Parts: sequence; structure tokens; C-alpha cells
Amino acid sequence: MAGEEPPLQEDFEIDAERIAAALDLPAAHFLVEMRRGNVHGTVERGVGADAGRSRLTIRHRGRRLVMVLDEDGRLLEQQVEAAPAYRRAPA
Repeated sequence: MAGEEPPLQEDFEIDAERIAAALDLPAAHFLVEMRRGNVHGTVERGVGADAGRSRLTIRHRGRRLVMVLDEDGRLLEQQVEAAPAYRRAPA
């Protein structure tokens, strides 16, 4: 039915080294940035024609990495672009 949430698929993991390489960062530096809270991510699950796909968006200091994965976690598309820095809403 329209408006229903898609069923949740099993979670997948992406190695930090893979993300760091895509952002052209040393893995150790990327992990430090994660611990400092300078890395933010979202996952979107596909619906309709995109069912079975997931889009992972990672933001790091004015850059955005977008990875589209199939239902088995295989990379289908990847793009790195400039993006406004992520800002948290005031508490």
C-alpha cells in the first residue's frame, strides 16, 4: 500500500578502509575523524523500481560520498562530491 515503510532488509557492513579510500583519506585518519564525530552517515532503502538497493551517504568536512549497493552489499555506483558541511541542530 502507498505510504507503507518498505520491509527492513538485513543490515550490511562496509569496511572503514573502503570508505576512507573513496574519500582519499588514510584509514587511520578516517577512524580518528569518526571518533571525533566529524563523519556522519545515512542509509536509505530503495522502494519500487529501486527495491533491494540501498544508498549510503557519508559526509566528512564538506565532502559527500554516495554509494549505491545491491541487496548483497555489492557496490553499484559511487560518487564523491563537494557538499555543505553537516551541521547539527542546536539542542
